[in-house]
Amino acid sequence: MGIVNVKGLSKFVLPLALIAMPAIAQAQDVVASLARGVLVVTAEGRRVGVIDSLIGPKDAPEAVKVVMETRVVKVPVSTLSASDKKGRVVTSMAYRDIR
Repeated sequence: MGIVNVKGLSKFVLPLALIAMPAIAQAQDVVASLARGVLVVTAEGRRVGVIDSLIGPKDAPEAVKVVMETRVVKVPVSTLSASDKKGRVVTSMAYRDIR
């Protein structure tokens, strides 16, 4: 194996941790805004539907079930942004790709 230079390692780990912190905070904001009845829209503002339930643990869901027209679809949480000024959650997915 060999000796690990901890001082040299810290030069890389700390900056990476600082880069990841805003993403973690944003993910927490998204999860906090997910609730039954919240409207989901596309980035273009097109209405997808309202959240029916969360899929996965409440503090770290993997997706939301959304009532879209007459059916229920899954939207991954990784595509969602925190609520906009109107209290809606925005997905980066195109409307046509949501199934």
